[in-house]
Order: sequence, then structure tokens, then C-alpha cells
Amino acid sequence: MYKVKYELSPPTLRTQLRMVEIKFFLMNKSILEISDFIQMNGFIEAIAKLFNLSVTELNIATNMLRRASGRPDRREMIIALRLMGMSYAKIRGLIGCDMRTITKYIKQYLEDEEPELLPRLQNKVHPSLIKYMTIFEKFMREPYEKLSLFEGTTIGEDM
Repeated sequence: MYKVKYELSPPTLRTQLRMVEIKFFLMNKSILEISDFIQMNGFIEAIAKLFNLSVTELNIATNMLRRASGRPDRREMIIALRLMGMSYAKIRGLIGCDMRTITKYIKQYLEDEEPELLPRLQNKVHPSLIKYMTIFEKFMREPYEKLSLFEGTTIGEDM
């Protein structure tokens, strides 16, 4: 078991923007595990309209992050998730890589003279994306922080 813990310095503004993009990518990826692309877009559009966000800008973000040029690679996801405070074990489960790979990418990031993750989306898209992710996280986290509706039951197992 690995016990080495590398301390990362606070992320730059550009790295923070890329972290938001990666969170959005991973959120979309998890939605696609239980739905299709049309349903996911409908979900994003519904939240955008409900909170008066730009549907066009969120569609730009969705489409750009689906392309190879915008999609985060394994290294970026590992670094971003670690900067967000996720444990090595959870990163391993989410990304599907071994601890040596995680440690290797973290060490490379730390050895870089100016460590940074670079955003791939246009600057005009970030304000809507940040608002969307803030709303989404608040919407998904708050009702369930203190209550597990289905704990100890079989409700929802066959869904």
C-alpha cells in the first residue's frame, strides 16, 4: 500500500478553469452511464433554462469536451481530481488506473517549473459553465448530505 502523499500547491486560475471543464466532463460521463446523449442534453438544457443560463454556451462546452482536442486525458483528470481533494483510492476507482500511474503523474506535475492545466474552452463559455456546475453540485449534494433515502432497503436496486 502506498503511503506517500504529495502536496500540491494551490491551482492557478487557468488550472481552476480546466478543473471546472473536467468536472463537467466527468459529470456528463456519469449521466451517460444511465441515459443517452439526447437525454443528457435535455437535462443540461432544463437546468440551464431553469436558472437562466446560456444553453448555447453549455452546448458548446458539451460538444467541445466530447472531441479528442477538448477531452481531458488521464493525466489531467488525475491531477484535477487530486487538486479537488479526492483520495488516491477514489481516483483509482474513478479513472481506472493503478497507484503507480497516479503517483507518476502527480510527481511529473510537481516537477514541472510552472505546473498548470490549460483550459480548452473559449473564455466566454466559462461563466455559464461555472454557474451550471455550482448549481448542479448544490442541487445534487445538499439533499443527500444528511439523509440516505434508500439505505437498508432494496428500493432502486433494479433501476
